[in-house]
Amino acid sequence: MNYLKAFKKSFNRIIPFVLSLSVLIFVIAAVPTLPSESTEVPAVEWLKFQVPTQQQAQFIKQDAAIWTPVLAGYPGFQSKEIWTNPAAPNELIIVTHWASFDQWQAIPKEVLDR
Repeated sequence: MNYLKAFKKSFNRIIPFVLSLSVLIFVIAAVPTLPSESTEVPAVEWLKFQVPTQQQAQFIKQDAAIWTPVLAGYPGFQSKEIWTNPAAPNELIIVTHWASFDQWQAIPKEVLDR
């Protein structure tokens, strides 16, 4: 019985991270359809996640430990913010600012698939 409780607790912590990774991969896969003239302007990546309020601190901590250092290591990374939505307590929004669309898209797919 304790094993099942531990598994459920671990599973509930992993779900938001897996969802965030899935959304990130989807956004990156969908973006190449944009017109080429948009590549010379700054880019803003906007990711929205549904994370239970009791798991948000852990989600933010994992994001800061994993994704922020990875993204910050690439040219063009400017800043990253995590917003909460008072109207939707289970919603987190990650906003990442890039110097250009091309620099944002230059992150190798292999890095994002890790």
